[in-house]
This record gives sequence, structure tokens and C-alpha cells, in this order.
Amino acid sequence: MLNILINKIKSYSYKRICFIWDKVYNFLIMLFMLIAFVSGFLMAKDYMLFFSLAIKLFITALLIYILAIFTRIIIKKAIENILYEDIDFYKYIRCLEFIKNNSEGRRLVNINNIYLILAEAEVLFFKGEFQKSIVKLKEIENQKMSRAFCVKLSYLKFNNYLFLKNIDEVNKIIYSFEELNKKGQNSNLKRFVRELNSMVDILYNNKYVENTSFSESNNNRSKLPHLYLDLYFNALNKKIVGEDLQAKKFFKELSEYEDELFIVREAKRELYNLELRDGGKNEKI
Repeated sequence: MLNILINKIKSYSYKRICFIWDKVYNFLIMLFMLIAFVSGFLMAKDYMLFFSLAIKLFITALLIYILAIFTRIIIKKAIENILYEDIDFYKYIRCLEFIKNNSEGRRLVNINNIYLILAEAEVLFFKGEFQKSIVKLKEIENQKMSRAFCVKLSYLKFNNYLFLKNIDEVNKIIYSFEELNKKGQNSNLKRFVRELNSMVDILYNNKYVENTSFSESNNNRSKLPHLYLDLYFNALNKKIVGEDLQAKKFFKELSEYEDELFIVREAKRELYNLELRDGGKNEKI
């Protein structure tokens, strides 16, 4: 039910999504305040006479407030899916720009500004504009932010530096994650660090990694991370060990997406080179 609602919202135009975020939420908050005020007024006027009605109104107000908060949580999830499932960069950024520009309160403005810059940097990365993505991240790297934002920023820097072949910066980021893991001994973080090392081995060291978390049947990732890790890096890994048919299969699947993604452009190039190396043979993939 929840996924149906999220998919319905993300299918709307960005203007309609922004309307729900702003106008519908504000209407629900105003309705909550009005009913809460009426409830308080009745209680103050005649406690015994209006007690039952006031309690019912208060519960109604509380439910409306919960609905307002729930609405924004669902919309945020829908906006994330616009990037990770629909891969619609324009719509994704426009929604986040609206949220940032209509934020109230210094703290909320700062949080939404960080969120927007991270989003812009991520879009630049997936377009293949690695240097621009790093410049964007430098705008916020010295700002105070949540741990989740810090991890996101470091991961984006890692990916950009990896494709720029800046191995010193890549190693620094991996080391910082390893140190973080030593403090908390988190199994998820340990798997994450192992995944980063696998990416370095495959892309930078041209070394085959036998046991990776990259799998074409991985259902735990959204579409965009799936294309990036389970198809692109998996294809590169298969190519290293000479499993050209498998590599071609993954590159071919990737090549069917929009060229706006740099991994699609790279997949087409790799597919072309593999076919040239095979003398133009059309093996069944």
C-alpha cells in the first residue's frame, strides 16, 4: 500500500509534488491548530459539559498532525525514488530546490541546503562530471552536518576520485571508513568498506574480485545503484577474468538506458571494443 502511494506521488509533475509538499501540508497544520484551539477553548469554558467533545476534537487534531508529518515523509521518499528508480535528474533537483527555497527556520534551511548540494553533486557524478561534482561537495565539506550526510559526502567523493584515478584521495576515504568501523564494529559498515575495496581493485588495479556484493539478481538496491554496481562494476569484473559473454550481457543491458548516465556511455564503448576484439562475432548473449 505504501509503495503504491509513493509510486503514485512520484508519477506527478514536480509542480504538483511541490504543491502537495507546501500547500497540502500547511492546510493540514492549520486545520490541526484550529481544532486544537477549539478543543482547548471548550475545555476552558466548561470542563464538565464539553469534556467528551473536547477529547474527541483533540484526538482528531492529533491524527491530522500525524497525517501532515506522514505526508512529508512519503513525499521525501517519492522524491528519492525519482532519482534512484526513475533516474529523472531534472525533476529530482527541481523538487529539492523548491523544498530548500521554501524552508523556514535557520536550521531547516541549512539541512535542506546540504541535502540539495549533495543531490546536485550526485547528479553531476552520474553524468560523468566528476571534477564539477567535487567542486560542489567542497561547498559543504567544512559545514556541521549529521553522520548520514557525512557518510554520503565521503561516498560521493570516493566515487569521483576513483574515476579521476586519484588513488591517494581514494585511500584516505577508505581509511576514514575503516577507522570509523573500528570504533563501532558495525557489520554493515564492514561490508561497505569491503565493497569500496572491491571497486578500487576492479576499476583502478584491474584485478578480478572473486567474492563481491555485485550481483545481477540483487534485489536490495534501487535501480540506479543496481545499474552502477551490479551491472557496470560486475561487467568490468567479468571482463578482467575473460568472461566476455557475461560482460557483454551486462554492458548490453546497461546500453539500453539513457546516454545521460556516464556508465551507459562507457558500457557502449566497452561493448564496441569487446565486439571488435572478437572480430565482430555475434555470440548469443
